[in-house]
Amino acid sequence: MVLDMQIQEFGDRFNEVSSEMFICMTGLNPHDSFCDFDPSKLGKLIDFYPHHFSYKDRLDILNELFVYPTHMQQDGRFATLKNIFDLAKVTVETKMHQFFPLIYRLVKLSLVLPVAIATVERCFSAMKLVK
Repeated sequence: MVLDMQIQEFGDRFNEVSSEMFICMTGLNPHDSFCDFDPSKLGKLIDFYPHHFSYKDRLDILNELFVYPTHMQQDGRFATLKNIFDLAKVTVETKMHQFFPLIYRLVKLSLVLPVAIATVERCFSAMKLVK
């Protein structure tokens, strides 16, 4: 019952596009040694950012997506990560952002998305009060 209420609240606050973006972001989740890493979700996520990824980038990221999870699972520094923020931090610390620049771009965009959506939500709420 509580879960149903939370799902309803989520649906009321965010439109289908925002919800789909959040679902696609879960493909980057590093917990349990990247067990949820999902290239198909990440491919959909790229489609939401046409100005950030050229046609060549879209082809090149396929190569990165193919080797990324295996490489990260073999590196012990990534084994205990719990969220996308930790993934971004360790990726820069280990300089892996240079080897996987397109996936790192997705990580950065995923970190900005919740803040951007919350800012827009606040603006609309303020507009309702003024109106």
